[in-house]
Amino acid sequence: MGTHKASRWQKLVGSRAIKVITSSPVPFIVTQEKLMNSNGYDNIVVPLDLNVETKQKLELVAKIANYFDSEVHLLTNDVSDEFIKTKLKANQIWASNYLESKEIKNSSHLVGQGDSLTEGIFKLSKEVDADLIAIMNLADETVLGLFENSFQEEIVANDLKVPVLCVNPHSVTKVSGILVR
Repeated sequence: MGTHKASRWQKLVGSRAIKVITSSPVPFIVTQEKLMNSNGYDNIVVPLDLNVETKQKLELVAKIANYFDSEVHLLTNDVSDEFIKTKLKANQIWASNYLESKEIKNSSHLVGQGDSLTEGIFKLSKEVDADLIAIMNLADETVLGLFENSFQEEIVANDLKVPVLCVNPHSVTKVSGILVR
């Protein structure tokens, strides 16, 4: 799906692209001007957080990375809270091990001190010359969803014009310690 830089109003209420993505059961790759290069996606940036659903995007990223022989660059926030830092590190290790089990090249990165996750995504994307950024669509119809929407808008309408893979979460339940969709 193609898009362009979001206006101020669209950043508040969400662009048409985000509304279509949010209402669809399938993932989207949103492009601006920069399209997939002739080799496919060489470098994929994947921000990680503490949401269980965020791990779902790794399955799709792994398939894309395997197909194009891409390198996946995992990114987490560097936080001061030791409990959260430990959880984020555990997610990053899990993601790296998951990708390695699929024989996918990957590297782990931390967002720089004083930078937001969004700034970290853009800095890393520029540093590794990213061809794709993969995010999880966690926005909903609540007032808080508007704030999540602005994060997505900022990523999708990035100044680097890197295409963005937007994945909607599947409903997940836990049965005897196993995640079931």
